[in-house]
Amino acid sequence: MVLTLRFVIFSGLASGVGFAASWSGALVDAKCFGSRERNVSHQDPAGRNIRADINQCSPKAKTKEFGIVQDDGSSLTFDASGSQKATEFMRTAGKQSPFKVTVTGERNGNKIKVDSISSPLK
Repeated sequence: MVLTLRFVIFSGLASGVGFAASWSGALVDAKCFGSRERNVSHQDPAGRNIRADINQCSPKAKTKEFGIVQDDGSSLTFDASGSQKATEFMRTAGKQSPFKVTVTGERNGNKIKVDSISSPLK
């Protein structure tokens, strides 16, 4: 019993520890992109135009919540400090559409605790 309890406690602590990783893709307005994802018929996901969704949800100066859409169409959202970093990135990157980025940080579910945002190497 004590061994089982120790295992459960250790497993819970270990699962909370994240590992740094990186993701590349298009920077998007997370609220806009999430809304477009929810509005797609799940019976015909092949009919979805991810590029159009990315272009439609390209972040603007007033965007508050950011995310990244990878080349395979999967999306992740940023934590609050990551969204602040994305706002600063947009200020320094100039006008682009879409913004291509590489994000490093720790993933927790569908959210990234962002360490850095940069332009991908060419």
